[in-house]
Amino acid sequence: MLNLYQNLEKIGFWLRRSASDVEPACCLLPAGSIAQLIQVVLLRCRRAWFKFGAPLCQNLNLQLGFGILLLLPLAVCSATCPNHPPEVAPAQESVQVDYMHRYGMRIPREKWLEEGQNGQVITTAKNGVRVAQTYYYGVLDGDSTWSFPFSSVIEKRKTYSRGQLLKDTVYYPSGVTKQELTLDPAEHASTLKQWYENGQLRSEEKMSGKLLVHATYYDPQGKALSNVSDGQGQRTFKDPFGTLVFTEKFHSGQVELRTSFYPDGSPKEIDPYVNGLVEGQRKTYFPGGEPKTIETWNKGKQEGLTIVFRDGEKYQEIPYVNGYKNGIGHIFKDGALVVQDLTWKNDQLHGKSTTYIDNRPVVEWYFKGRPVTKGYYDSFNFKPTIEE
Repeated sequence: MLNLYQNLEKIGFWLRRSASDVEPACCLLPAGSIAQLIQVVLLRCRRAWFKFGAPLCQNLNLQLGFGILLLLPLAVCSATCPNHPPEVAPAQESVQVDYMHRYGMRIPREKWLEEGQNGQVITTAKNGVRVAQTYYYGVLDGDSTWSFPFSSVIEKRKTYSRGQLLKDTVYYPSGVTKQELTLDPAEHASTLKQWYENGQLRSEEKMSGKLLVHATYYDPQGKALSNVSDGQGQRTFKDPFGTLVFTEKFHSGQVELRTSFYPDGSPKEIDPYVNGLVEGQRKTYFPGGEPKTIETWNKGKQEGLTIVFRDGEKYQEIPYVNGYKNGIGHIFKDGALVVQDLTWKNDQLHGKSTTYIDNRPVVEWYFKGRPVTKGYYDSFNFKPTIEE
């Protein structure tokens, strides 16, 4: 069956060549838009062949007919679109592009396209990164690699099967594996492993969709720090020297509380989460543990009153609406006495500002963050009244 499908691909390539004399009308459209659509259509056709075509077709004639039917969109679209190998860096970003036959020989670009885009495209970018991508009839298949800048050492590697990403691996400059993500598209599952540069496993996480199901976390010496089981537990992250960086508490596979730490072990930030977004009372601290801010968040945005501390006492109150400073805020002396009122609009001082000096108010006016006269401010905020 696979040989039949490969032959059908060759038929499709012949159809593309036969149609190549047709006027490329779609070249007038934005570059890449039609070509990307073609690639998606072809990939869907290939998957449909393996999933539906082969099992349903009981004889060669039906198989051939079904296969040609799947190839028709490719033949029609290819007649109106220029052949561009996908994911090749734009010319202005690369200094050299080589096209390699699947048997390892360097060939001209036109020959590579003519033979169906099989083999590798090796791109050397201006920043020194060397990218080698492997294609099977124009679709990513096999390993694609990226080097560190001006180095032969591989920084990341992606493994594809007929255009579908199956594995994504990242390396340290030393060549030691840093991270490996393995995908199981059929089950909507993935496994993420991370390592310290000394080669010791740092963590192993198993995901179902976006939910963390099982995980174990280790220190640089291999000692287990924490785990998650059936979506419940704690993620613990330490740096290569064993210093605690942050912890995350999980409930039903999602983070519900994240605490980051200073190198001395005192808390730096405490963030509550609901459905992946910061929500509730967020607290930040200075080194040593003194409070820095108490903030109110709603669905990932600051909302309501934020209190700012100085030397352990309340110093400022700032009102937030939808993530921006909006409304009248206050600055305090000794944590209780109001010494300044500030009017905010969209993160800028805008309107009346009053400073209290020996119980005497001194008024200033701002317009979009700039100090102005009251007359200037009024001229831009004039609201005519309607007489009854």
